[in-house]
Amino acid sequence: MAFVGQGLCAFGGISGKWKPVSVYHLHISDDMKSNKQKRLELEAKRKRQDNKLVQKLAAALEARLARERVGHVTVNREKLAPNSSYDTPEFVSRGYYVDQPFTCIDCGKSEVWTETQQQWWYEVAKRSVQTTARRCRTCRRRERERRNEAQRVQREGLMRKQQSGLKMGQLPKAERKRRKFIADNR
Repeated sequence: MAFVGQGLCAFGGISGKWKPVSVYHLHISDDMKSNKQKRLELEAKRKRQDNKLVQKLAAALEARLARERVGHVTVNREKLAPNSSYDTPEFVSRGYYVDQPFTCIDCGKSEVWTETQQQWWYEVAKRSVQTTARRCRTCRRRERERRNEAQRVQREGLMRKQQSGLKMGQLPKAERKRRKFIADNR
């Protein structure tokens, strides 16, 4: 094959004449390709094969997850609280909640944290995805009452202090005199 000037021309074998030929009529055989061209073609072919394999695996995984999800509460990732951890919790990667057995840390009673309770905890209450159930219902109620009582007592003490005319952090006059007397007599 011969090329002449700017225009593409080929010497036409039997007729012995030069005739114009378009680029599309020229076929470069594999032995005329550079190693770089061959390497790029091989890489493109491998990428196409890898993409097909990834798509098949993703479809198989999705089908398996769909079979497992039957009867389970699915996770809505958009409703979960923001998470700054590098670790993805198991239920998020799985795509659905599963009943989790646990033992109460206060009374030692065995309980089950149900799928719907987990969904409420993570998606409605917006709690951290790194937390799990630790107390049974009765112990949670008891702990909540204890905490509320402690807050009530603290508020009452602060109210009494404010009503007595003392500033926050200030000691009563009798206590200040006692401490001064002790300090002076040392």
